[in-house]
Amino acid sequence: MEQSVGDGTGNDITGAPPHNINHTTQQQPHTEESTSAPSMHAAIARPRNEKAWHFFENVLKSPRLIVAPMVDASELPFRMMTRKYGADMCYTPMFHSASFAKSDLYRKRNFTTCPTDRPLVVQFCANNPDTLLAAAQHVEAEADAVDINFGCPQGIAKRGNYGAFLLDKWDLMESLVSILHENLKIPVFCKIRVLDDLDATVVLAKRLEAAGCQLLTVHGRTKEQKGRYAPPANWDIIKRIKNELSIPVFANGSVASYADIKRCMEYTQADGVMVAYPLLLNPAFFSPDLRDPFDMAREYLKFVQEYPVVGKMSRGHLHKIVKDPLNKYADLREQLTMAKDARTVEGMLKLVAQLEQRTKDNVPQVKAEDLHHSKKPKKSAAANEDTSGLDGGFTMFGSLDDDNDNNNDNNDNDTDQGDEVCACMSSAAWTSHAEQPIEDEDEDEDEKESEEKEKHAQ
Repeated sequence: MEQSVGDGTGNDITGAPPHNINHTTQQQPHTEESTSAPSMHAAIARPRNEKAWHFFENVLKSPRLIVAPMVDASELPFRMMTRKYGADMCYTPMFHSASFAKSDLYRKRNFTTCPTDRPLVVQFCANNPDTLLAAAQHVEAEADAVDINFGCPQGIAKRGNYGAFLLDKWDLMESLVSILHENLKIPVFCKIRVLDDLDATVVLAKRLEAAGCQLLTVHGRTKEQKGRYAPPANWDIIKRIKNELSIPVFANGSVASYADIKRCMEYTQADGVMVAYPLLLNPAFFSPDLRDPFDMAREYLKFVQEYPVVGKMSRGHLHKIVKDPLNKYADLREQLTMAKDARTVEGMLKLVAQLEQRTKDNVPQVKAEDLHHSKKPKKSAAANEDTSGLDGGFTMFGSLDDDNDNNNDNNDNDTDQGDEVCACMSSAAWTSHAEQPIEDEDEDEDEKESEEKEKHAQ
């Protein structure tokens, strides 16, 4: 059923979620050869939403280089490091709204900040407006804005009714936005993927704006376009949305090198570029200067000492920052994932030093089949369950002589395999909550390109 709502500029927006979408309506993804081609949907820029722009320019200070929300990855020490190297604004990991609203432990484990961690946007997944509001009210005094995830394309988001699987539930999306807009002291932002029907994507963007969204991030792929072999992001639709909205718009997708930042900004005319996976490989991605990955690893661990976090987050970052040399030495890689002494900053610094020395000495590769055991023992179902944020304990760096962190180690190896920037609650959490948390950022589509460009940069 079509609905007509005001967009805040005196216009009406009429539209409904598309049905029986034809995938052939997708524009060709942006390529270098197409950068000079005129837009097929040229639009006259609409009047600015002065409230949104005043906040963007005067509170956020017109950020251009944005750290994406990444579960177990865009945590405080990582955010502070990226800020040192040029990030203008950071998003927290995506948080599960029901867990965040109900559990002090979940909040303590997952959300940490400091006075210099600004500007800061806290992202939630949700499908219940009241629950989302309750979660958001916990952070409105410590953040500059709250963002709603409408972009996750994973199967767990489909099962949990989150992320990109709300893109055909426009009334619900509007209610999630409007309840925050009407009740929070800080603005509400949104992050979406595009629909197969590009015209409908524009209508949806306008409806989110009309509901109270004051900044929109657009990932230029559909929810079906995911994984290592997904096509390049469609910068044309981002450009069109930017032209037709009256609020700031960030571009997301196919930014895999420092040079891509300028290309994306110039082509889409977006107000900022959001980056995920390339920052995991190189936290100094927003700086044009080349950095040694071992120096980057050590510097990250210094930030961890200053801003303690749950252990698996730090190990996951090391798996990315020194990814190539670590992949050459399966024994050190296994130590980082499994060894007890790798659960302290001191232990990880020692491992980084070993890895650096082997690399300098060109020590022969150690393959997984060369290790003493040919097969890793299978973990029990209980061992594979991460009950973080429920009713179990957790350990922050500084006192990591724990066994509680064992349950989190499965994700480290997955992260290092180049899977999506993703971390999900286990089956234990699934049965404990009506709303299931899922990953946020889906930049693995750019992973192969990012890794190739990073190798040349280093």
